[in-house]
Amino acid sequence: MRGYQQMRLANTDRLLPVLLMTVLVGCSESSPKENTQVAAKVNDQEITVHQLNLAIGSMGEKALSADKKALQTAVLNNMIIQTLMEQEAEKADLDREPYVMQAMEAAKRRVLASAYMQQIATISPSITQEDIEKYYAANTDLFANRKLFVYEQVTVQSDSDNVEAVDKKVRQTQSLTDFTDWLQKKSIPYSLLTQAKTSENISQNLLKPLSTLDVGQVGFLKLDDGFVVIEVKDKQPQPVGLEMATPAIKQHLQQQQQTAQIQQTVSSLKSAAMIEYSKSFEPNNGSDTAESPEPVATDMIQESYIEKGLQGLE
Repeated sequence: MRGYQQMRLANTDRLLPVLLMTVLVGCSESSPKENTQVAAKVNDQEITVHQLNLAIGSMGEKALSADKKALQTAVLNNMIIQTLMEQEAEKADLDREPYVMQAMEAAKRRVLASAYMQQIATISPSITQEDIEKYYAANTDLFANRKLFVYEQVTVQSDSDNVEAVDKKVRQTQSLTDFTDWLQKKSIPYSLLTQAKTSENISQNLLKPLSTLDVGQVGFLKLDDGFVVIEVKDKQPQPVGLEMATPAIKQHLQQQQQTAQIQQTVSSLKSAAMIEYSKSFEPNNGSDTAESPEPVATDMIQESYIEKGLQGLE
């Protein structure tokens, strides 16, 4: 069988937030005296339509498939409950507690940082047709050679007591059934899944062996803490042409440029700032903290994964 040495399977469903959208809450016509900008009052404290829209909009894709009226009612009810609790907390002077004040400051810091990053991300990247064509040609597994894979996947967490035995057995395995029977005899826990996924929905680390294996063949990935063993049950070609793939590719390349813009901005800000660490918090020698803004940047830009775009081509 074929083995593929890897570190740890990357979770391609990475660290980026959902595209923020504005869901307008409709207001029916009423008497001129009614304040149509107020959704509800809680002990004379107003919850505005704008606040309600913001709460719904922050839900992202979850709001797309929900019934508009039901979602509006549920979110407003939640805001009413929060307002009641807020009022009681203020009566108890909880807003003056040090841990509450620190949490509020942390939330303010996150919101302002996110707003600044969003401002940077609104700069429209320049994507040419040549860029799109190059990406299409360089990623044939996602487009010209796109396939639907049906496969069974066994995941084994190996510890120090069984890692050598599992490693030896997995390299000899020609059948997934034979492998799971052996695991059961050895009382080694495992999980078994049957998957049916197209190329863009599969981790790049797993897509390589799936593309190489023929139907009926078994392959494996060796991880830091175990093994993933797969047996291909079926492959069905589902190619995507350049014209159809162009919107998804363009969105993906724009996201890449936006990420690069944010990373460059963060690096520039850190370089220009005077940052002094207390001795016990100093970065490790040799680490370049100015060049690692990804955890901040990628958490604050619009989602535009190519996987999302291609899902509509099913």
